[in-house]
Amino acid sequence: MADDDAPLTSYSDPFYDRLDAAMRQLRRQWWLVALVILIIALGAVALRLWLHREPIALGGAIAVRAINERDDAKREAAWSELADGASHDPAFRAAACIELCQLSLGKGDAIKARDRAKQAEDLARAANDPDLILAAGLSRAAATLDGGDADGALALYEQAARGAGAKYPVRKLAAELGAATCLEKQGKPDEAMARLEPITIRSDRGAEQLVQFATTMYWRLKRAQAEGAKPAAEAAKPAAEAVSPPTGEAAAPAAQ
Repeated sequence: MADDDAPLTSYSDPFYDRLDAAMRQLRRQWWLVALVILIIALGAVALRLWLHREPIALGGAIAVRAINERDDAKREAAWSELADGASHDPAFRAAACIELCQLSLGKGDAIKARDRAKQAEDLARAANDPDLILAAGLSRAAATLDGGDADGALALYEQAARGAGAKYPVRKLAAELGAATCLEKQGKPDEAMARLEPITIRSDRGAEQLVQFATTMYWRLKRAQAEGAKPAAEAAKPAAEAVSPPTGEAAAPAAQ
């Protein structure tokens, strides 16, 4: 039988002597090492089971799967699974409904998009998440505008802008941009530009794309306004000449 106390190496060195002592200790208490490994394995299994039963953890796992899914149909199915799962956390469900709203808008289905946005608002309120409530409201406004109701969409964007205030600047910028889009649809370019002009000088971090889009829209409306004013001025000139004869001709009868 091997001697547990016998050195494992013939090389004498303080480091290797300590290593030999540790190895002999492990050989004598192998059962303790096995027990620790077993406890760790059982803990990992228990954690996995808990994650699959905990609503927040499970909702997060489905959201990650949906985000990383490249196939459009499978991604939509994952978001639908999360949005329609009554046992999932309401905040995750609200976020999933917002994603589904955007997907429906991309397909041109304004009615389905509006329904998902309304569902998102209800879930966001249940989760008591102000930012999610604003995001859902902006989605509903976008779906309303896409459905052809510029007046209704403008009211929703105005409501979102008031709700965002200074606390949620990115949401407020999105609401102002949406309101300007509605005003343009209503044939009010001057009012639209008035809403856009303050945005063009903003430099909010995280809202660079919104600022860029607002700036592009502002100058597009500005150019259209200038091009529209030029033909109007040219058309008014002949009319003015017709009703106002040259000075010499008008003064001739008076001189007589």
